[in-house]
Amino acid sequence: MAKKHKDRSEEVKKIFGNVPYLNSSLFEPTDMEHDTLFISNLRDEKAIPIISSTVLKNEQGKRRTGSLSTLEYLFEFLNAYDFSSEGSEDIQEDNKTLINASVLGLIFEKINGYKDGSIFTPGFITMYMCGTTIRKAVVQKFNEAKGWNCQSFEELKEDIQEEIRSGNRKEVRRIANQIINSLKIVDPAVGSGHFLVSALNELIAIKSELTQIAAIRL
Repeated sequence: MAKKHKDRSEEVKKIFGNVPYLNSSLFEPTDMEHDTLFISNLRDEKAIPIISSTVLKNEQGKRRTGSLSTLEYLFEFLNAYDFSSEGSEDIQEDNKTLINASVLGLIFEKINGYKDGSIFTPGFITMYMCGTTIRKAVVQKFNEAKGWNCQSFEELKEDIQEEIRSGNRKEVRRIANQIINSLKIVDPAVGSGHFLVSALNELIAIKSELTQIAAIRL
């Protein structure tokens, strides 16, 4: 995918004809691929013995034995980990080994960052920056749409609650939801997408807070 369309093989063009040129070191072959085998040439014809210290488990929760086809082994290995969160009871119940998002970010930085100048930003920083910025943007959007003069998110919640008391609950909900959904967030220097995930989490948190103070579902 890191090759321009005209430089791709006919086989790749046939399969990925609509995929644009992805100009990022994330899609470039690694040094290991140059020294061994390109991952795009990986075939599913051979069976690989399962390593004795594998994280793969059988239905009884014991380490799996035997062998698996190449791609099945790869997908089963990746599926054994949870890449999505910082940890929760659900993950423990699923018996999935947790890969912390910060660890993945650091791996991304070490592998690709030195080429692109990409530096992974920890979650507590992205959440703080998104929370501060997006809440101000939400207040500004409501002020513009309603003609209000709220100076903070707390004042905004008070004004929404007052409007609900004196107006049509469903209409207030519809307009509030419309205002929040009109926000546009752009991350022009997107790397691992950590800022965008934090932005989405913040929008969900904002809607949740407004739901609680207004006793409605935004």
